[in-house]
Amino acid sequence: MLTSQKVAHRVPQLLRNLSEPSIFSASLQLSGGGMTVVLDHTIVPVNDLEQSVEFYTRIFGFEDLGEAGPFLAVRVNDSLNLDFRQSDDFRSIHYAFAMEPGEFDEAFQRIKDSKIPYGSSPLAQDNMRGPGITLGAKGDGKAVYFKDPSGHVLEIKTY
Repeated sequence: MLTSQKVAHRVPQLLRNLSEPSIFSASLQLSGGGMTVVLDHTIVPVNDLEQSVEFYTRIFGFEDLGEAGPFLAVRVNDSLNLDFRQSDDFRSIHYAFAMEPGEFDEAFQRIKDSKIPYGSSPLAQDNMRGPGITLGAKGDGKAVYFKDPSGHVLEIKTY
């Protein structure tokens, strides 16, 4: 049986063992321990720092935080920042952003207005169809997939 004590013991190890940066918006409430875990920030490797900040602020409306040590950062929400790191050697990473229906519609319109290829599923990222219905952390939701300037696969989703 997995107890809250065993889970609490494993959380730091699990977080250290992540092989690639990832993003999630969930928190974990461990019964009995009272511990809440929330992703605070993640490092996103990109080809061009300034271009990435411009893209994420324009498409998502994220706040430009400027320099954060060796990174350029944007604020996703009150509990999560993306720290962009200059790199020419990385694999594409999938980042999924859940939002309210109105915000989804606005972001999708900005994607279309920017003539960014988009798609209805993770396997059809540029079919110019969508939104599609795909599974996320809260079940099925309306989703659109597209790529950022560095080739990361992005998803906007609403439940």
